[in-house]
Amino acid sequence: MKMQSLRLIFTLWTLLLLVACGGGGSVSRDDDTGTVTPDPTYSISVALTNSAGEASTQLTGDTPLTVRATVTDSSGNPAVNQVVSFSFSVENLARFSNDTGTALTNSDGVATITLIVGELSGSGMVTATLDSTTSAQTGFTSSGTTATVETPESLEIFSSQSQLSSSGNDEVELWAVVKNAQNILLEGVTVSFSANNNAAIAETQPVTDENGTARVKLRTGGDKENRTIVVTATVSGETTLTETLSINVVGTEIDINGATSAIIGDAVNITISLEDSDNTGIAGEPLTLVVTDPSGADVTATTVNNVEPVTGDEGRVTIQFTAPASGSYSLTASALNTQTSFSIEVQQDEFVFLNAPDVDDVEQDIALNTNYALQIRWLRDASPFAGGNVSFAISRGAIVSADATTDADGIADLTVSSTNAGLATISATGTDGAGVEVSTQIDIAFIATDAATLILDATPDSIGPDGQTSTISAVVLDAQGNRVRNKLVNFEVNDVSNGNLTDAQSRTDRRGIATTVYESNAVSTYQSVVVTASVNDNQAVTGTTRLTVGDRPFDITLGTGNLIEAPQQSSYSKEFSVFVTDADSNPVSGTTLTFSATPVIETVGYAYFKGYWIWDEDDSIHYQVITAQCFSEDANGNGRLDAGEDLNGDGQLTPGNTAAIDADATTDDNGQALIELNYPKQYGGWVQLTLNARGESSGTESVDTMQYTLGVSAEDRSTQGSPPPSSTWGTSSSCADTL
Repeated sequence: MKMQSLRLIFTLWTLLLLVACGGGGSVSRDDDTGTVTPDPTYSISVALTNSAGEASTQLTGDTPLTVRATVTDSSGNPAVNQVVSFSFSVENLARFSNDTGTALTNSDGVATITLIVGELSGSGMVTATLDSTTSAQTGFTSSGTTATVETPESLEIFSSQSQLSSSGNDEVELWAVVKNAQNILLEGVTVSFSANNNAAIAETQPVTDENGTARVKLRTGGDKENRTIVVTATVSGETTLTETLSINVVGTEIDINGATSAIIGDAVNITISLEDSDNTGIAGEPLTLVVTDPSGADVTATTVNNVEPVTGDEGRVTIQFTAPASGSYSLTASALNTQTSFSIEVQQDEFVFLNAPDVDDVEQDIALNTNYALQIRWLRDASPFAGGNVSFAISRGAIVSADATTDADGIADLTVSSTNAGLATISATGTDGAGVEVSTQIDIAFIATDAATLILDATPDSIGPDGQTSTISAVVLDAQGNRVRNKLVNFEVNDVSNGNLTDAQSRTDRRGIATTVYESNAVSTYQSVVVTASVNDNQAVTGTTRLTVGDRPFDITLGTGNLIEAPQQSSYSKEFSVFVTDADSNPVSGTTLTFSATPVIETVGYAYFKGYWIWDEDDSIHYQVITAQCFSEDANGNGRLDAGEDLNGDGQLTPGNTAAIDADATTDDNGQALIELNYPKQYGGWVQLTLNARGESSGTESVDTMQYTLGVSAEDRSTQGSPPPSSTWGTSSSCADTL
């Protein structure tokens, strides 16, 4: 039994050896007379190459690898049309370029497939398998798929244009683009924009959108200076990114106009205008002037009357230039980073009026409707210049006749006349054969001499007893309504209460006004004080006014505080309190009061002012600079522009009614009433009003009056670069113009 078992084991072992040695062949019956064909034997090798065909094991998103599996038979010949299966030792390091991960060998016995980077990074093996016993493998390293990094690494800034108009009426669009290290546009990143040089930024979209873009608007910020604005864009984070861009503000210019020639010692007017890119005047800006003589020396201090002029409301200012010697002078004006030069040729000429009347001497004023002869003389190198062309112009009245050329003595005659009273400027210009000009001008005054009307007024016309006063004003006019200057006016009073006049006579000034003052004594009946005025040399020209001296049963007190409101950007509102009390200072309720706000009359004070505002760096506030104090042109208070009243030539009464006040109010239980005075901001600081509050009780009228100069809010005075408006009527030192 044991021997049988051994034989069986030996037989099985022999069969196994035969199968192994056959290499996959088969077993045949002993009676099979055919031959045995062994299965082919293959070998396989694997290599990795990059897109350039070079050997590489580094797999990234930008550099995929190609797997080359080469299959040969036992004789070394290429094995064609063999299916090679590919696999990874570690999943997600890479993926194959097709779904099955298989490839067929070509005629060279090569099967290829592409490796594409996977999600994971690290190293692994790629295996090429022909069958269960034939395979090969090689290693590679994968960078892994890099997820989008949200960290900003790149910032760029762009603009819609490189210039910005100084007028402030346009804007530049700015945008910043934010990217990460892979140049992927990043959304939701906050970009901080800033700008220097008084610019303004409107942050319309400071956070990047899906295109990685943040947008803002750049404006001048109200500063009209020519300058370069540097815009900075910043992204904060682990690494702060900053980029800058320059935008030029352009368009502000200076223009200089005036006589291009002058004579030694003669003053000529030069007008300097400062305008923005829209040709709009820039007000309240100081100008820097430099005048150089023919040698190039700075002679500013000795040749111009205002070395630090400031532009008025229209952006203009007028200066006077006077040269001490002949030659070519250059005037350069600069402001807001712009400048302009103007040349003036000063001749060794004398070009003057010989017999000009003194405008400040009433005895030399020229009567209306009379011809007045004047002469101008032209000397060159101290000798008469004959044959020079001369032209004349006059601002009031007319030139009746004038010579066109100078005679042998260098003299040209002219005759002037006027039908209306007031100041007039006569300008003369001479031109020689070479086209060189000389010029000069004088002021004269035309006056009315024949009195026809006298208008008498008392301010106020209701006063208390015991020395209270009222100003009595007489306005003397001729038949055409012209003011009559230098007329002696007689005043007399008819008053049983024993009041008196301080002056019985007064002479009319250039505005045709003569004044005196009434002083009260005792209480009178209603309007029983009668004051009469008459022209001394024509007693038929007379006027009358009436006053009341009342023992008031109540008193009116008008006052205000220091607060100014701005209900709109263009206007102010000022509150006033009115109190009505009886003789014991107890409040009187239910009293109806009426109010008025009119320009201060000449006999009380100045009604309007000319000037501008200037910034004080130490106090950080604008201070008012008054260049002229002027009386109201409405001398008779009738609210109409009468002949001879338009002293500054602007065609209307100046200052006129510039504010609106509540017409009436009724006192409350405290005897108080509140009223409002409203006015445009442009008049703030430049107009003085008389405010009147009137009330009546038991037939007796009470009144209180106060003078108030229209105020300007502290907020508007403390904004650098944006001063309150300059005077509507100009910045010159004369009330006879609007310069």
